[in-house]
Amino acid sequence: MTLTDMARELEKVDDALGWAIRHHTKDNEANAALHTNQKVYYSPLTTMLIEARGALEHVRRSVSAGRYMETGEGGWVDEATGLKSGGLVE
Repeated sequence: MTLTDMARELEKVDDALGWAIRHHTKDNEANAALHTNQKVYYSPLTTMLIEARGALEHVRRSVSAGRYMETGEGGWVDEATGLKSGGLVE
């Protein structure tokens, strides 16, 4: 998998997370309106999805900056932080 392939796959994940965040946010807001609450309490899942999207954006910036290099074992390592990804799951 090249960095271009990785960037494309990360974009797909970002699209899916964006859809899930919009869906769950609207669901939480509708639930608050149903109970006539003026304050919306977002579910833990909604907040976790938002945090995951922030982490994904960090990885996308690292990939676009070319900071990742292939380990030769099917995984990738961030040269700046030393963090490694696992190999491909088959």
